[in-house]
Amino acid sequence: MLSGGQAVRAASVTNTVSTVVIIPLTIIKFKDLDFGTLVPSSTAGTVTIDPYTSARSTTGGVTAFGGTPQAAQFETYGGPLQTLTVNRGPLPVLTRVGGTQTMNVTGLTLDGSTTRFLTGAGLVVLNVGGTMNVGANQVPGTYVGTFSILVTYN
Repeated sequence: MLSGGQAVRAASVTNTVSTVVIIPLTIIKFKDLDFGTLVPSSTAGTVTIDPYTSARSTTGGVTAFGGTPQAAQFETYGGPLQTLTVNRGPLPVLTRVGGTQTMNVTGLTLDGSTTRFLTGAGLVVLNVGGTMNVGANQVPGTYVGTFSILVTYN
């Protein structure tokens, strides 16, 4: 009791605390981006892989000559029905194995929007095509490089 005969009164309120825990995102590479086998000429050109169909096209002095051209394919697993964003790292530069010659990839193309929705099973398939410059009289050989794909929840 306080002086003057008044009782001390307390008040309380209840609040709810909640959270949602979702499955961490995982991305797995299933196929590499492959421009196939090419024949250069004295004229520079480009080669492009379509991300939807893996079809290859060339421009300028580049001739397609077999190989197994294909778009890269990734599968992303995560929380069912979650939204995610797809980003890529820097564009790759391919370097000739055993040499110093290079070819630049000038674009990577995703098969759809950079905003994706995981299925009810928590899956989304991503295909990536691209365009690469082939120099005039490009030195023959096998050229390799890498690129990265980053997926994040929205």
